[in-house]
Parts: sequence; structure tokens; C-alpha cells
Amino acid sequence: KLEVIRQLAMEKFKEIELTTEMRRNDDLPGALAIVDTGRGMRIMDRIRVLFEEIDAIEENAFTTYRTNWRQAIISSSAIIWTGCGLLLLLIGGSAYLTSRGFRQQETESWLRAGHAGLSARILGIQQIEALGECVLGYLAAYLDAHAGALYVKEGEYFRRVAGYALAPDDHSEIVQPGESLVGQAARENRPIRVKDLPPGYLSVTSATGNAASREVLLAPVAADGVLFGVIELGFFRQLHSADEALLGRASELVGVSMRTVISPVRVRNSGP
Repeated sequence: KLEVIRQLAMEKFKEIELTTEMRRNDDLPGALAIVDTGRGMRIMDRIRVLFEEIDAIEENAFTTYRTNWRQAIISSSAIIWTGCGLLLLLIGGSAYLTSRGFRQQETESWLRAGHAGLSARILGIQQIEALGECVLGYLAAYLDAHAGALYVKEGEYFRRVAGYALAPDDHSEIVQPGESLVGQAARENRPIRVKDLPPGYLSVTSATGNAASREVLLAPVAADGVLFGVIELGFFRQLHSADEALLGRASELVGVSMRTVISPVRVRNSGP
């Protein structure tokens, strides 16, 4: 279009030169005759139309460029925000996995420390009552328990040999298999955790008053598949899986110690 405009402009300049030359030569009628043909006006109109077309083309190109530019910004923003979201998810997931691994390591260290401490505490104890008091005292302090009892299997029933902060009238000294939570834990030979306790169950007593436990955790005490007793602990707080895991490990350790203490006594009692 610019080339056409250039050619039309050249024709217009030639017409102007021709009419100007004719007027110089006093040929005014000839010059007016050329002007009256309207050819110069048509050339100018054509040039004006071509410029308008060029303006329209440029405006359309600019509009298209602006639309594409805006779409590119929107697409880039979407890609950036999506990438940021994915990055945050990856960071959050990594932090969660790291935190969970750290908590697992902490829990395992806590379990090992508790197991090692109990093992050192009960080492060498030869009396079952002393063993029970030592076990309950250590577990109550380590697990933040507020009451506890340890029962030893004697024939078909279980006898309480140690208690921790129990009310004077709380729990009978003798429990039959299947009787109360202690007997149930012994019969099923598995740990039992109870949240909804009967009123007054495993009450804690002190010089200033008494209160009932919120949750109770019981674990059978066994060694090599032989049941020797039951540990029962009461808590004012909500229990966690780590508490159950520690009591499970502790019950195995206490079972071995109880076997060591009880076996010689049974041998002596069965002699002549």
C-alpha cells in the first residue's frame, strides 16, 4: 500500500508541475482544464483511503498484539501461581514427613529411655511386693500416671501386691479371671485402654482429697507366653499410642522379673 501511495503521489506531483508550468506560460485555460478533470482530486482521495486502510491495519495489529499480550500475562500468572502452589505443597509435604520422622525418632528414644530406666530400677529386686512398688512408682513418674496397681497370678485368681496412690477402699485385693477390667485383661491376655470409666473407678487419694481417673490402661504381665500378672494405671490426662507402647514393653520386662522372683518361691512352697 505504501508503494501505491508513492506512485500516486508521484502522479500528483507531475500534475502540479504541469499545471504550474502552464500558468507560467500564461496558459491558464489549459491549466484549469487539467484541474477540472478531477484527476488530481481522485488521486488525493485514493491516497487518503490507502492511509485510512493502513491505519486500520495497524490498529487491528495493535489490538491483536495487546490481546495476545494480555493472554500471555494471564497464562504466565497462572503458571507462576500454579508453580508456587505446587512448590508450597512440596515444601509442606517435606516438612510434614520430616516432622513425622523426627517425632517418630523422639518417640522411639523416649520408649528406649523408659525401658532402660525401668530395667535399671528393678534389677536385683527379690521380693514381689518390692518389685511391684518399684514398677508402679517408676511408671507413674515416667508416664505421669496418678494411680496404679499390680496384680500377681496365684492359681486361678489374681492378688494385688502393690498399689500407687489408691483410695483405701478402691479395688479388692483378690480378682477372679474375667472379673473387673483387671480380670478381663488377664483373660484376653492383651492390653486394654478404657476411656469411659465407672464413677469412682481407680480413684486417686491424697491428704487433701481424692479424684477419679479419666482413663485407665491395663497390660498383662507375661514372659514366654506365661501370664504372671496384670499392671493397671490410671490417668487424669488423655492417653496416646506411645503410652500404650511403653506399657507394653514394660510389661514384658516386668514379666521376666516376676518370673525370676516367683519361680524360686513356688519351688520352695512345693518342697517337702
